[in-house]
Amino acid sequence: MELHPIHNEAELKAAKAEIARLWNAESDEDVQRLADWAELVDVFEARLIKSARGVDPVAVIQAEMDMNGRSRADLAAVVGQSRATEILNRKRPLTLSMIRAIHRAWDIPADMLIDEYETA
Repeated sequence: MELHPIHNEAELKAAKAEIARLWNAESDEDVQRLADWAELVDVFEARLIKSARGVDPVAVIQAEMDMNGRSRADLAAVVGQSRATEILNRKRPLTLSMIRAIHRAWDIPADMLIDEYETA
């Protein structure tokens, strides 16, 4: 696959597949391609996160889950099963301890999780 900037989710998925294919690369050329693809993915994901500023925290969590193949169970491992369900269903606001835990576990900037949002 030829290196190119990533512009959308389909290209992101293809880039991640290429990274997986190159993961155990041994040749210098393949190792460099792996590093280049990883950098392109990082740039695209950073751009997505930067554009997500001002979006409510639940949307940020859901975007993180979608981009990185995370599930409700993965969120539950960070904040607890019932809390994960309540957060994603907008029945409970994030607490400071939840924000810290999600920030540490998933490397989401904490400032993207602190805004208030409507709860059901």
